[in-house]
Amino acid sequence: MCPVSWGVVMFLAGAEVAVLCITKSVEVINYQAFTNSKGIYKVAETMPESDRWVSCLARPINSYHEQCTRKGDAHSGVKFTYNLPSGNSHAVKPFLYKPVSVPMYCS
Repeated sequence: MCPVSWGVVMFLAGAEVAVLCITKSVEVINYQAFTNSKGIYKVAETMPESDRWVSCLARPINSYHEQCTRKGDAHSGVKFTYNLPSGNSHAVKPFLYKPVSVPMYCS
C-alpha cells in the first residue's frame, strides 16, 4: 500500500520509523517500528518517573515504496514532547512527504 493522501501531505503505510527519545536522566533511547495503514506509529513509555521521556524525534528510515518517499520541501523528522503519564501512547505521523512528482500508484 502506498501513501495515504491528506491534502498535499502524504503519510506512508508500512514504512520503517526510528524514534529517538531523551529521558529526564539525559539518556537517549532508540525505538524502531513500522507505521500502520494510516501512516501512524504509536509510541508508549513505561519507565519510572525519574527516567520519563522529555522529548522525542521520529524519523523515517525506509519505505517499501521508494518512489513515494521522494520529499519536496517537507521536514525529515517530527519532534514532539511527551508529557503523558507512564503507559499511555502517543501517535506520531513521521512521514510528512510533499513529493515534487507523484507516481500514479502513490495517489
